[in-house]
Amino acid sequence: MFISCAILLLSLLPAPAESTNNQFNDRGGSAAESSSSDAVYIVYMGAANPVNFAAKETVLNSLLQSGGRRETDVLRSYSHGLSGFAARLSPAEAQSIAAQPGVVSVFPGSNLKLHTTRSRDFLQELQSESDAVPPPSSCRSKKQPDSSNIVIGIFDSGIWPESESFRLQGTNHSFPRGWNGTCMTGRNFNTTACNGYVTGTARGGSESARIAVYKVCQHGDCPDWLLLGAFDDAIADGVHVISLSLGSDNSGDFLRDPQALGAFHAVEHGITVVCAGGNSGPRPSTISNDAPWIITVDRAFESNILLGGGQVVKGEWIGVDGLISRSPIYPLIDGRSAKKGNVSFAAARSCEPNSLSKEKTEGKIVICDVKDSGLEPEYEDQLREVLLKGGLGVI
Repeated sequence: MFISCAILLLSLLPAPAESTNNQFNDRGGSAAESSSSDAVYIVYMGAANPVNFAAKETVLNSLLQSGGRRETDVLRSYSHGLSGFAARLSPAEAQSIAAQPGVVSVFPGSNLKLHTTRSRDFLQELQSESDAVPPPSSCRSKKQPDSSNIVIGIFDSGIWPESESFRLQGTNHSFPRGWNGTCMTGRNFNTTACNGYVTGTARGGSESARIAVYKVCQHGDCPDWLLLGAFDDAIADGVHVISLSLGSDNSGDFLRDPQALGAFHAVEHGITVVCAGGNSGPRPSTISNDAPWIITVDRAFESNILLGGGQVVKGEWIGVDGLISRSPIYPLIDGRSAKKGNVSFAAARSCEPNSLSKEKTEGKIVICDVKDSGLEPEYEDQLREVLLKGGLGVI
């Protein structure tokens, strides 16, 4: 994203009714009374095409007719960008369906989590550094292309259209080309209010893009079968970009990952999918949404390490700003050189607990290695060891 101006003009698009309803009351019906072993399973059957649709109908008919399931046990059918369905099944039923022709994968549903951010804090800091927000006229460039026909699909906990943030600023209620969605009404918000322009103080690179909001989360929980349905709807609605900041802490098999599957078929239809990298770490292999067809976004705190000989090493940091102002120079020591007693060089090199000498570490920045064996200590343990021995920082 390139920051082009400080006024972001968005248009609130009507999102499809199926996607924005409360997921606890809407599509597919609620589950019927079932045994305690039943759970929500996602049945994935590949791309949306006639062959896969026929295979899905065969599986569903078998489930409902000979399997004794009710239609209300089928929570969602996917048919726009991908083929499959989500249903309440027993483990035996799930295993049986997995063996049927046309079925790619069957896996239990789970709850994804919203990825919290500090974006608002950063924006407030940026705003405080600016003397004034430039007027709207100064933001627009005559060479800037019209982005009012770009639709960005937002997957999160929904939207409150009655908010003053979405107060109408104009009379343009035209639909962008190719938009197929419908408007979800709410209290004091009817279909005539849909597609109204929204003016606010924000930063972005597409100042007049439209947004279509898909509610997939409530009370912090985001059922993955509902998320997959939002992908399916967004593909049918004709969005151009999908943005979501949610996911799981574990990256696994893409054929059993609804977010990766939905994003794959969205990209297949020419939609750019942008996801947050998550809040896990700092440890290896903790990035969420790492499928190669997803643009994974994270923040970085850049920091340059200036060595005594004038060499600059680029890196990232997170710490206390006050450290920088105490002294222009800090002694640097390698963990091996700071080891204590009979501790092995390998243990001290990675700053394992109780491996460093307080006398050698105190007042210095310590370089701690990370082993390639997968047996390295947790970063928290390394930081704690340096802190306990009086160190000022860790590289």
